[in-house]
Amino acid sequence: FTTKVSVPAYVKNASNYINTKTPEDTRMLILPKLFLDFPLDSYDWGFFSLDILPRLSMNRSIVANDNISLKGVDSLYISIDQSDQQAFLRLVGNFGINKILWRDDVLYTDKKITSKPLYFEKENISKIPGVSLEKKFDRWEIYNIESNYYLPTLYTSDKLVYADPNMGLYPDLVKKETDLKSTILFPSDPEFHKLNRFKKYANKVYIQPFCVLCKDKELVAIKNKLSLPHLRLLPGSMFYLLKSWRENSLLNKYKNSPAQKIDVYISFLNTRISEISAIIFKGDLKSRPKSNLIEKNITKYKSLMKGALLETKKLSKIERNNSFIRLLSYLQFQKDFLNKLHYREGFSEPLYKDLVSFIDKNILDIEKDIWISTPTNKRHFFKIENSGVYSIEFGEKENLPDKIILDEKELKNKQEIKLDAGEHKLELIYPIKEDQLIDEIQELSLGNNQKKDFNLNNINLVDKYILSFEYKISEGDNSLFEFYADKATDPTVRFNLRREMGWKGVSYEFYLRTSVPKDIAKFYLDNKSQESNVTLFSNFNVTKVFTPRVFITKEIKQNLSSPNLRMQKINPTEYIVRINKATNPYLLIFNQSYDDGWKIYHKNGNKIGGNLLWTFFAKPLDEKNHVKVNGYGNGWFIDKAGDYDLVIIFESQKFFYLGSVISLLTLLYMIFWFRFRSKYV
Repeated sequence: FTTKVSVPAYVKNASNYINTKTPEDTRMLILPKLFLDFPLDSYDWGFFSLDILPRLSMNRSIVANDNISLKGVDSLYISIDQSDQQAFLRLVGNFGINKILWRDDVLYTDKKITSKPLYFEKENISKIPGVSLEKKFDRWEIYNIESNYYLPTLYTSDKLVYADPNMGLYPDLVKKETDLKSTILFPSDPEFHKLNRFKKYANKVYIQPFCVLCKDKELVAIKNKLSLPHLRLLPGSMFYLLKSWRENSLLNKYKNSPAQKIDVYISFLNTRISEISAIIFKGDLKSRPKSNLIEKNITKYKSLMKGALLETKKLSKIERNNSFIRLLSYLQFQKDFLNKLHYREGFSEPLYKDLVSFIDKNILDIEKDIWISTPTNKRHFFKIENSGVYSIEFGEKENLPDKIILDEKELKNKQEIKLDAGEHKLELIYPIKEDQLIDEIQELSLGNNQKKDFNLNNINLVDKYILSFEYKISEGDNSLFEFYADKATDPTVRFNLRREMGWKGVSYEFYLRTSVPKDIAKFYLDNKSQESNVTLFSNFNVTKVFTPRVFITKEIKQNLSSPNLRMQKINPTEYIVRINKATNPYLLIFNQSYDDGWKIYHKNGNKIGGNLLWTFFAKPLDEKNHVKVNGYGNGWFIDKAGDYDLVIIFESQKFFYLGSVISLLTLLYMIFWFRFRSKYV
């Protein structure tokens, strides 16, 4: 659909200013950020679009938290929210962002949130050295950014950092690597195999240990998402033998893949519990046949469980622990489900006790061997490819642990740690901290249109939190709740609760920074249900998510070559680079958004300039040497010594030129043909 709106004069004037008064290479950051849940662009004067308005009205590069912009730009917005000035200046330098557009007329897609609750972003950027108001157009403001960290469009890397952390930790790496021309490769990208080839050139390697269930009550959250399968065939039916044959075939298929075979076992364990439930509620079966079928299913269940545990012994430490987590969550879920069936007609007490005691025994055995985090003990796994000397480093402003335990031995020194190739365990022991946003409520009852207020503890707008509780709807059907801050313009969390057979545990993760004012003192839980109902809550709690930012690092004494270069920009899609005195292999960085359409050619001769005709008959540098650097830019590993010229072109533009020439020749031919025909006809 389309809607005609009247565009305010300040939007037109600001767009005209950017288009005519700023350099062509201007790259502008949009504030406030787009709505996190649904990143569309909308304004209080009626504009609404899948693409953001500045990108439609301005002919400069626009950066926002959408799918089109640079990967890792979320890190930039986080640095603004956290008022991390150093990270902000390093990131805008790396991304080449030199302007900010603040929009005071934003109306998010929920039609409630405006720019006002996000003024703290504007306040934070105004305090950053080098950021100044350049021009004000009524409700739109343009800020200029000056940073010592800006990089040229083309340069050769002085240092190569090979890192496997996710992009959320990018600011930590940027601040740690003080060399301005340090280049970071992230092998976690889909092109892992391509990037892994160049690890041998790295000066430093970062390994991010994997924190096992770091979030509070994370195992409970996993269990709460589980469900039983819908059944089509029950034991005793004439086609059930076919189902058994298919199950055996599937187990045989994965006989040489223990991890996958365990997943199959878990699926079949869940099926057996579902079958027991269906048998109990099957009305046309008498008591004795029911008990016989349930007893057979319990026997199958025990056999499957033993088979799964045998397979875990074939796995590595990390894989075995992951399998234990899956098994434990399913066992706890299945036990809770069986407790709901207790005392049901057809489920005799001896059969119930036999199955539940078997599950309890396996839960206890797994809990002895499983390796998961607690609120004060953050447990990690990591893997080392090559034996050597490593160090342990933490992110800036990180809360340091009281103790560091590596492979069950306490470390006194984080440097010069000798590690063998293989899997390792890392424990970080922290003091007990009060990370609860509200005081935990043991019991609570709310009817429709009733609400409960909670006092706040240690609020931080940029932290991530988990809301967790157990509930039971005692009257009525499903219920709708909103959990929101005092004076907030929108609910922080909105959730529907379904009526279950008994108590049900749920959890929700959320940030506060979208629309929560700074001076909040209370939170509210509000029953918004239209129909009459009463919902009971227990263990209602909100805690901060804390995941340590820890790295295992290794310094490597080797250097990439860094030859001299001179660049000539022909147009935005064509660059010519003169390389002088190249010796060893080097990494050429092109500071534009990564696209495999960018190609690089070796050009014969010393003259800088010329046309693109010769590239149709030349072969570009092998694409396997073209990598994504710093999470967004283009990089080429080039192994050619001496002095020579390189041509960087955007391949699509080359064929556009070719198409234009063909179209022009066709037009000239048609004009000539018609004139020739009219002369002789």
